[in-house]
Amino acid sequence: MSSLAGLDSSHFRLPGTHVPGFPVLPLRGSRHRSTSVSPGLEERHSLLRDLNHFFLFPVRKRRATLDVPGVGARVMEVTACGDPVQSRFLRRLLKLRVMAFPINRLRRLRRTETLRALVRETRLTPESFVYPLFICPGTGIRKEVRSMPGVFNVSVDEAVKEVRETRALGVLSVILFGLPEKKDEVATGAWEEDGIVQRAARAIKREVRDVLVMGDVCLCEYMSHGHCGIVKAAPQALGAPKGTKKTMAISARGPAEKKKAIEEMAESIARAAIQPEYEIVNDASLELLARTSVSLARSGVDIIAPSDMMDGRVGAIRAALDQVGFENTPILSYAAKFSSGFYGPFREAADSAPQFGDRRSYQMDPANIREAMREIELDVEEGADMIMVKPAMPYLDVIAAARERFDLPLAAYQVSGEYAMIEAAARNQWIDRERVMMESLLCIRRAGASIILTYYAKEAAKLLA
Repeated sequence: MSSLAGLDSSHFRLPGTHVPGFPVLPLRGSRHRSTSVSPGLEERHSLLRDLNHFFLFPVRKRRATLDVPGVGARVMEVTACGDPVQSRFLRRLLKLRVMAFPINRLRRLRRTETLRALVRETRLTPESFVYPLFICPGTGIRKEVRSMPGVFNVSVDEAVKEVRETRALGVLSVILFGLPEKKDEVATGAWEEDGIVQRAARAIKREVRDVLVMGDVCLCEYMSHGHCGIVKAAPQALGAPKGTKKTMAISARGPAEKKKAIEEMAESIARAAIQPEYEIVNDASLELLARTSVSLARSGVDIIAPSDMMDGRVGAIRAALDQVGFENTPILSYAAKFSSGFYGPFREAADSAPQFGDRRSYQMDPANIREAMREIELDVEEGADMIMVKPAMPYLDVIAAARERFDLPLAAYQVSGEYAMIEAAARNQWIDRERVMMESLLCIRRAGASIILTYYAKEAAKLLA
């Protein structure tokens, strides 16, 4: 008896079932067995495989009726031979011209905006946006970020006004980043009770009803060196003891080549002197991240959003929150955060640029999508309630892959560089600003992100209204 293995739901339906929007071919035989089959010609191999149940009976001749949309009913006498692939029924079925031009004209549904809106597959809503805010010390402060026109560093009182306006537009969520008064090597401003984000969270929750406050959990804004974890000097190469003299040899064929080699060596030595070897200590940093998360939850932050990319941070934060009674506080993990050049303007806004080196040893290599899936999977296992991909538009393939593989709510961060590029092009009148802004957000949503962190949250909400 022939096998039905490999059956796909888009090709095969039980009698009486149908997927809305999929035209079907009702097939009726003398044994009253029926099924519905998608008629696309590109699926001919699947049809050959999936229709073999029609020919399981030792009947020489059979009459079958095919109701073809736009063509009408066709009655055929078919031979149900032992090998269904060779049957005349299938050969004639595959020759039918189904759903072709001019019967089908896809432009019919594009004629007016009303029609296009009716059949639109992907929609944006203000509720899906999260508005980032940069909180700075002082009162009445509203300082525009030079590389991000329209984005401001705001004091706590101004942040309350921003959130009130954002809430009135239907944007229900904000995420807070802090610019502390002082920095040190243990990120005290991130976890102290009276930290800048903690003060802002308390003020916002007190003054604005029904708004979700997310707290970004990272240490770079609060560290004197600008890295996302504790820094220590790395062990010397090859285990050389301290004070050991190093000998360097030069191999050159002529005076010019020798001079060039000496200059290159001198530059290398100078770089090493200015920029000594270092490493970001993973496990020791987890304690600070967990302490920061608890402090934020106590100040009223609704969602903890770790963005540091230390291994094990989600598990450490989950355990710390649960231990002090915040088991209902969800974690939105920056699960796949890439080491990207698109973060430049943010580092100006948050004053968080590293003072030496870069973040490639803990943020992800932009080349790796399979590793991104592993990162997300580990964060889910550790207790993440929501996951994020950052940046957004250069990584739409990662968003789509994450959406396909994981069932958790999926966020994407349209980062500062994405915003700045649109603004710069619009100011040069190279693009239609509003159109490109909305198109960029729509593409992120279409790729699979149900939550979008964007500096365009307010403006997009106004256009959607």
